[in-house]
Amino acid sequence: MSNEEKELMKLSEPTRLTNMMVNRPCCVVLISFAVMILISAFVAYMGWLQPNDPNDRDYLVWGDEYVTNFDMAKLAKKVLATTETDEFVPL
Repeated sequence: MSNEEKELMKLSEPTRLTNMMVNRPCCVVLISFAVMILISAFVAYMGWLQPNDPNDRDYLVWGDEYVTNFDMAKLAKKVLATTETDEFVPL
């Protein structure tokens, strides 16, 4: 055998994981599902799937003229709502 063939034979030797998948496929699948469920439960417990600040910008098109006008109107309403009535507010 040449050195290349020896290296190919060495690379093609089965590993523990592949042997376990062939010998006990149900155990490997069940353990994988259990790990996935544990990770999903941990993520849900930590609250990482909950949106922090849901707002309109998640689905509106950035740079669109209608969206820009909508954002300006929302900001103007916010500024006008927080200022006193006699005060001049530049927009």
